[in-house]
Amino acid sequence: MTSEMTFSLAYNNQLEFGLRALVILSHVYPHECDLEKLSYLDYIIVHSGDFNEYLKSIHAPIPYRSTEVLVRREQMKRGINLLCNYGLAMPVFLEKGFYYRISEEGVPFLDSLAEAYVKYVDERASWAVREFGKYSSSELSNLICEANIDGDAEIVFQTGVLV
Repeated sequence: MTSEMTFSLAYNNQLEFGLRALVILSHVYPHECDLEKLSYLDYIIVHSGDFNEYLKSIHAPIPYRSTEVLVRREQMKRGINLLCNYGLAMPVFLEKGFYYRISEEGVPFLDSLAEAYVKYVDERASWAVREFGKYSSSELSNLICEANIDGDAEIVFQTGVLV
């Protein structure tokens, strides 16, 4: 009898999305953040080199990466649900909609993580929230689209490969 195992990719899985969401929530605290804005800020964090020439992106600059935004929301939802299940973040129901906030347990949890990746994400989240935290979701969406128009052309120029 053979058992079939399923594996989740370690790259961009719900745990990684949840970790980045928790870091973002720690930087917007005491305010809340909705799923859409979390997704956009997460995109800016992992592709920070597209928004600041002095920063190196966490993820590789693949062509047409702005389309990641289309699937990022669902992945972010899974990640934030994981955080809520463990009490690290909490849903907040406001008149303007459904939001999330880091919980009291989330802060010491983040403080206990010493991995280089977490520190790197924390630095990027601090920068992203400082630079773009006041933007609306539609402004963030436009910013991402504009950043990738030149980015896709740059990949073609540097590699000679048409995307």
